[in-house]
Amino acid sequence: MGSIVAPVILAGSLTAGAVAQDAEGTNETEQTQTELIDEENNSQLPAENQQQPTIEQPLLEMDETANVGPDIDTEKNKLPFSVYMSTGFHSKYRVDGGFTLSDGVVNQSIVDVSKSDVLGKGTTLGGYVWQNFDFKTRGISELDIAGYVNFPLRDNFLGGKLGGALELALWDFGNIANGSITQNQAVGLMGRLNYSGPIDATFELTQMLSDGRGREYDLILSKSFDLGKVGDVTINATPNFSVSYLDDFFGITGLSNVQYGLSVGANKGNFSLEAYVEQQEALLNVFESGPVFGIKASLGF
Repeated sequence: MGSIVAPVILAGSLTAGAVAQDAEGTNETEQTQTELIDEENNSQLPAENQQQPTIEQPLLEMDETANVGPDIDTEKNKLPFSVYMSTGFHSKYRVDGGFTLSDGVVNQSIVDVSKSDVLGKGTTLGGYVWQNFDFKTRGISELDIAGYVNFPLRDNFLGGKLGGALELALWDFGNIANGSITQNQAVGLMGRLNYSGPIDATFELTQMLSDGRGREYDLILSKSFDLGKVGDVTINATPNFSVSYLDDFFGITGLSNVQYGLSVGANKGNFSLEAYVEQQEALLNVFESGPVFGIKASLGF
């Protein structure tokens, strides 16, 4: 607004002066003499009686000062992509399919970088690096590198939204406890259908592309409840339920397990803190029943 106000006031003052000069028929010499006489008389008056600057003068000075220095475009300071980071501590490392990969306290961390609207409006293209650090063996027992694309399917589907995702992942890990993984690396392709509505649901198919060529099917249900605020921190609770079926997945076939649990989160801006507990009921004798619990912190920008 500063660069607009000053020219308008200045133009208005010049226009008014020109009109007054034509109307009164004064010439430049008479106007100059009059100004000199007025200035001399005004300087002889007490300070409190001297003529003060008109309101246009401080406005002009203020506007000129405001234009000093470069304009700052805050939009240019924003990252052209999104970054998500998370780290947490867990009582053990167990996956949806039922396998326990680390039977002891672990640290799991992820760095995910993504870009929206790359392949079309509403799509997200990204990749991540994830690691599992086993405190019992004092080393990284698994390192995952993956790329993915998320895309919308229907904006109005059963009172919610339906989306899809494809992910290609390389898993580098050791033997799985209570299972039959023997190789140190595996490659898999995952397809997902994500429904967001009265209840959130994800159906996931994992197709192994390396040795075994088996498949895993997972259905995950969850519902988040807002518990209110403490100051500017939002508290929520999310119960969840999942069931998995394995089809010659690392040599195992059958309905493998049911998992259910509860997480409680605290969110402030782009930071969140979450604590959870999850119980597994094994449906095949190669797996074990029991709880897993943990806490994690996440930051996105």
